Amino acid sequence: VKELHVGNPFTDPLKQFVYILLLFVSCFIVIDRFLFIFTDKHTADASSGKAPGKKDMYRWLRGFMAVYIVLIILHLWANFPFRASSDAIRVYRQIQLGEWGDHHPIGYILFFKLCMDLFSFVAWHPFSVTVVQSVLWVLIFIRICSILFDCLRSIKAVKVWCYGNLIIFIPLMYLGCAIKDTPYSLCLLGICGELFRLMMTKKLSRSDLAIMTLY
Repeated sequence: VKELHVGNPFTDPLKQFVYILLLFVSCFIVIDRFLFIFTDKHTADASSGKAPGKKDMYRWLRGFMAVYIVLIILHLWANFPFRASSDAIRVYRQIQLGEWGDHHPIGYILFFKLCMDLFSFVAWHPFSVTVVQSVLWVLIFIRICSILFDCLRSIKAVKVWCYGNLIIFIPLMYLGCAIKDTPYSLCLLGICGELFRLMMTKKLSRSDLAIMTLY
């Protein structure tokens, strides 16, 4: 019988911290460049006295996300090597021993395994689930900011959303825990955001439909 073991996959915890730090830094750089490349270059600047455009919103969001991502990394570090529910431990056992059951959604089991496979070159460990769902949260978070600005044309609405997440802090509490409620809640929030955009704009582009399908 194979032994079930969930422990620290790194002999040096500093390597794990640096790896997560570089992962989020690279994610932040890619998102930042993507947003500015595909934002209207002719958007009015706030200093001109005109209504702030989307580029102004992303300029403010860039500074906020730099701080927010640091908080996410620190929270993941505080939960290292693994903070799991009994359900997640059971899923990990099924994957490791190859004993598949029908108690948990197959989607979450495959997501759990995919996360560990993606990080297998570093360590085949369930902590990778918390890292992946944290990256997904950053992407959905920025997407919600974009939707709020597109629909309400107000940076204040974006700031309320951002500061509210800092004050309530609930998302960060669950990002460090490998539990199926977290990714499902992220997808539900993403779908709600896309439906809000659809109701406000009465338009559904191919990219919007593709994002909803991914959720």
